[in-house]
Amino acid sequence: MPPASGWGNDRNIGGVQFFQPLRVAFTRFLLDRSARTDKNHCRMRFGEASVYFTSVQMEELFRCAFDPLLAERHFEFVSKARWVRETGYGFKHLFYFYPFRPGAAYYPYGALSFDFVPRLEAGKIRIRKEKRHTRVHLVVTHMGTGTANSIDRDAATAKQRCSDLQAIIFDAIGKELDTVGSLASALELLVQEKATSRLGFYNTPETALSYAFTLAKLGRKQEAESELESLFGKSPYYPLQTHVALRESLSQACVER
Repeated sequence: MPPASGWGNDRNIGGVQFFQPLRVAFTRFLLDRSARTDKNHCRMRFGEASVYFTSVQMEELFRCAFDPLLAERHFEFVSKARWVRETGYGFKHLFYFYPFRPGAAYYPYGALSFDFVPRLEAGKIRIRKEKRHTRVHLVVTHMGTGTANSIDRDAATAKQRCSDLQAIIFDAIGKELDTVGSLASALELLVQEKATSRLGFYNTPETALSYAFTLAKLGRKQEAESELESLFGKSPYYPLQTHVALRESLSQACVER
């Protein structure tokens, strides 16, 4: 008995393979879908394939291109395009690359991460001082989104863009991050951020919390407490059940100056 007709045995009707047109159409569909694969790996541009790096490949590229440069400034690589430098003043200098949005170009940033500022984890308040737990509490350098310092994922240009930006990054770290060498200078930047923030100071709650705790560390207890209460009133980021723990932590920061 002949096998049932199907993909493996086209029916012959009037000398024509009945399923052949359908098979050809399906094959073309698969080829077309393959040509439009993941944007991070391959895009069809003007009839030619243009390869784009994945996030992991970009992070590897950044480390190869910037590790020596940042080591000269005493930065240590921690993870995922992020380097950290100890200051000895209760905060760390942080340098990192971050995309404007997933899949988009990367931009370089320099920031401060305060050791004594609590963080919200699973509804609890914790203090994490280790390098791997650094947070972006305050962006200091002005090289990121809105500037011409983007590094696209295009494999044909990414390496050269890294090379082009080395001098700009080295200069920015020297002029901006290197000058923040005390809690007093960090506080000046926080005051400036509060006065000029385009997003609204309390819409970046970890920055606002950093301001309150830096005031506490510098012995300005009443101002610190006032700032903390303002944050509670203007941002829902820290739920009500965390307020007691944050107030206690702030009081402790005043004692541990």
